[in-house]
Amino acid sequence: MTDTGAQVNQLIGTVGPLVDIINREIDLLRSMRPSDIGALQPRKTALIDGYERQIADLGADPALLQTVDPILRDELRTAVAELKAVGAKNEAALKAVTTANERLMKAIVEAVRDRTADVQGYTDAGVAPRPTADSAISVRLDQRL
Repeated sequence: MTDTGAQVNQLIGTVGPLVDIINREIDLLRSMRPSDIGALQPRKTALIDGYERQIADLGADPALLQTVDPILRDELRTAVAELKAVGAKNEAALKAVTTANERLMKAIVEAVRDRTADVQGYTDAGVAPRPTADSAISVRLDQRL
């Protein structure tokens, strides 16, 4: 195997575990446990750093990739395609969690506004005013939400 072939093999060996970690992240996001993702970050960061370094090394002379066995090049294409696909799934899962969190926060704010409307006092006309959208409300949330 050529030196470039060994580099391609090493890159493929990096992509597999990276895809696995991203899939675990997706599972955590789908189960609404984003706080558990932190435990995966050190390994994910190391794999991403290795991937970027290996891509840069291979990209230094793109003509060398043509010297690699076609079967190995196909394996590389498949691995990179899988990484792109899992990246898109990860992005969709992150957007879903972000949207759910935003909806939850809006629901909490509305519930607090509705609840505090009763204690606002009365206007000169004897009517309890309803808070406006930009009314300030102080709330303390339990971080276990």
